[in-house]
Amino acid sequence: MSESCGLSSKAGSGGPYDCVVDVSIGDTNMAMKKLAARYPGKCGKCRQDFPAGTSIMWGDGKTEHETCPAAVAAPQPLIGLVAGGTGVANRGQSKKTNKKASDCENCGEWLKVGEGELVYCVEDSGCMKHHDNSGWHVYCLDGDACKVRREEALVAQRAAKEAAKVKAAEEKAKQDAASEAYKAKRTELTAGMIAISCEPTDMATRGKVGAVIASNSDRSIRLSLVECSYDGNPIYREDFSAHDDWRTFWWMPKALAKEACLAYAAKVGITVDKARDWMSKYKGCAGEEVYVAVIEAAEASA
Repeated sequence: MSESCGLSSKAGSGGPYDCVVDVSIGDTNMAMKKLAARYPGKCGKCRQDFPAGTSIMWGDGKTEHETCPAAVAAPQPLIGLVAGGTGVANRGQSKKTNKKASDCENCGEWLKVGEGELVYCVEDSGCMKHHDNSGWHVYCLDGDACKVRREEALVAQRAAKEAAKVKAAEEKAKQDAASEAYKAKRTELTAGMIAISCEPTDMATRGKVGAVIASNSDRSIRLSLVECSYDGNPIYREDFSAHDDWRTFWWMPKALAKEACLAYAAKVGITVDKARDWMSKYKGCAGEEVYVAVIEAAEASA
């Protein structure tokens, strides 16, 4: 006995099924009804697609085959293929070749059209290339030759890494030696001098800037020591830079350094009160020698 369920009795009703219902099938409350599919769909039990016209069971928001067909073997997940060999040929299936040139994902060999084997990976297979999606991979048709090339490439990569480590160690040793040599040279030349951050008074007329006599440079810090003179006395200018930090220091005898600091303070208007206020907040910071000189001069004249 059959009757219409009325779901598609009106044109344009939008119902997905031709509602020919066999009320003799199913339980008495008719939770599932036998219908002829109006549109293609997917079975909720076996997860296989069905075309329009397929006899299905429908109800409670579920759509299933009346009788599920034999399961079709799905493509095997692409797990472990990148680490060893190609896929389709090893599984005894027919090979599908590449339609455009590309690199082998195992050994990196350039494969022209038809020289590569395509391997399909299903969604949610743990593929590191497609993640949760499905997609194709391309490998060499000759799995054995591919494996040899991959092993050779791994050996070459390890050798390159070791060579890079050796080179980095040599470079570091070279930089360390240059840094120590620079420090020794600076200590030798600036013995008895102090460094200040302000330029000596009237350096343009009373001083003379010479050539760089020592330098040091690594990835982040660059230092250079410039031979200068001031009123005939040897002094040195040290230039420092690290990324966006640029500074200049002047090495000179203590008396000359004090004169330069006081002249600079007078030029920019640093009074005793300002010097004491600055020292109360920033003692130990770069440039404090100017403020110390102002305070010491005031105390000496008191």
